[in-house]
Amino acid sequence: MHHLVMPRLAARAQLRRHALKLRFWRPADSQVADLDCFRIPGETLFVLELADGFGLADGFRIMFCEVPNPEPDGTIYVLAVLRSDEPLTATTLAILRGRERIARERFVACFSSGAVIARTEDDDD
Repeated sequence: MHHLVMPRLAARAQLRRHALKLRFWRPADSQVADLDCFRIPGETLFVLELADGFGLADGFRIMFCEVPNPEPDGTIYVLAVLRSDEPLTATTLAILRGRERIARERFVACFSSGAVIARTEDDDD
C-alpha cells in the first residue's frame, strides 16, 4: 500500500466531496449517490469506488468502516484512499484491519469517557 499524494488542490477537493457522500450511506446500499459501494467479502471493511481519477490515475477506492454507536446512523471512518489499479493484497488488508481496530478502540475510549463533542446550532449550516 502506497501513500497517496495528490498534488492538485482541485483533485483533493473533489475527492473530499465524494467522500462526504458517505454520510448518506447505509450498510445495505450498493450505491451512494452516483458511486458504487460494496463490502469486502469476509471483512467489516467497505469500498466506495470513484471512476474519475482527476487526471492522476484511472480511479480511486475510498476504504472505510462503520462503528455502530447510539446515534441513529453510526460513525464512518475513512481508513485509506487507494488507486483503483492497486491490488487488495493480504498485506493491504492487514494494514486496513489494523487501522479499523485503532478507529474502533479510539471511538469506544472517547465515547465511554464522556468526551463526545456536542452538536451546536452552527453545525447545521
